[in-house]
Amino acid sequence: MAEMEKMNDLDLMNVAGGVGTAGELKWKWVMSDPGEGYLALRSDPSVSADNEVARLVSGTAFQIQPDNTNGEYVYAYFNGMNGWVDFNKIKGFEMHGTAY
Repeated sequence: MAEMEKMNDLDLMNVAGGVGTAGELKWKWVMSDPGEGYLALRSDPSVSADNEVARLVSGTAFQIQPDNTNGEYVYAYFNGMNGWVDFNKIKGFEMHGTAY
């Protein structure tokens, strides 16, 4: 069986909807900044130990859809998983991981 090639960040963005026509939700790179502890990726936009999908330590890069929010939460993608993160616990990135 042939070995599959890993996708680069741009390929992943294309699959995840990062490139498209006007009106589509765009993905943006951000970084977790939870202070102490971790930033939880949640299956729904509410605080519950039952809906934690992943824990992101400070400095973890992942993607969000800035136009897809629910209260204090924004829709996110990390390591093959989608969910919601607290918008107040992230720092923005410019495209291709260049921090500002």
